[in-house]
Amino acid sequence: MPRMTEEQLRFLNAEAGAFSIVTEREANEDKCITLDIEEKRVLTSRYQPDSFIRRGNHISNNSDDRKIFNTIINDDITSHAEKEILIVHPKSSGNELRLYMNASINFTGNHNDIFIIYTARNLSNPIIGFVSQEAWVKFTNHSDVIFIIKNENEEDIFYQQAIFLAQAKIPNERRMFRYERDVSLAKDAIERASYRCEVNHQHQTFISPLTNAPFMEAHHIIPLGSQHYFKFNIDHIDNICSLCPNYHRKIHYDQSNMKRILLRQLFDKRKNVMDKMGINFDVLCMLYGTTS
Repeated sequence: MPRMTEEQLRFLNAEAGAFSIVTEREANEDKCITLDIEEKRVLTSRYQPDSFIRRGNHISNNSDDRKIFNTIINDDITSHAEKEILIVHPKSSGNELRLYMNASINFTGNHNDIFIIYTARNLSNPIIGFVSQEAWVKFTNHSDVIFIIKNENEEDIFYQQAIFLAQAKIPNERRMFRYERDVSLAKDAIERASYRCEVNHQHQTFISPLTNAPFMEAHHIIPLGSQHYFKFNIDHIDNICSLCPNYHRKIHYDQSNMKRILLRQLFDKRKNVMDKMGINFDVLCMLYGTTS
């Protein structure tokens, strides 16, 4: 699952961080978190990979099975208390590493909570814990989302202008974007959509003098600001949709409930693509600072 963004890390005075959505099985059956590659990367910046005990059974009173963590309390990512948490390789072979919940010390997560792990510059032990989706959205609104809106949308003005010039076949001075993007892909995506808004085909806009078709703008469904979460390039034609200016603004600036409606329509139309990219609707909503 995703790494924390630079903005989120800066907000927490953190060095590294990752997060994931708690699955129903993790919350209600296994009662543990199986750490993914990004979460292990954060963990092993504080604990050596070979320091974790291998057990066939997670029930143990052996103190070697436990590590000291700062655990998040009261649904507040910035508030934590030191606790010993059971963490082991549960199988006789393989790299699977599980972090076990413990209700007796108030270290539990619910289905669809966000599991978080990060390291802070002023603390020797990792910070881990569970927060509600509401608390996560509040956090992202204070860090990631505000930054992305201020920076990416400033670039978007120049991006849309570059698409406009490409449609006019006018040479455009190459501009360095914070997030690399290919204007020709956006132009092709709008043409592929037949110059229609992919949220509402009936939505009428003015006729562009360059294309003699309704004026549309290009939008990356998975925001370019989240590129560092992915190993592949998300500036891909299948991740670019054609939107009328009104709906393009709505998906950036409207209230959360309206964002979810628009995102659901776009997600459902590109579900096969989103599946290939490893994106479900919950994750997409989080990237826009809202919940599903």
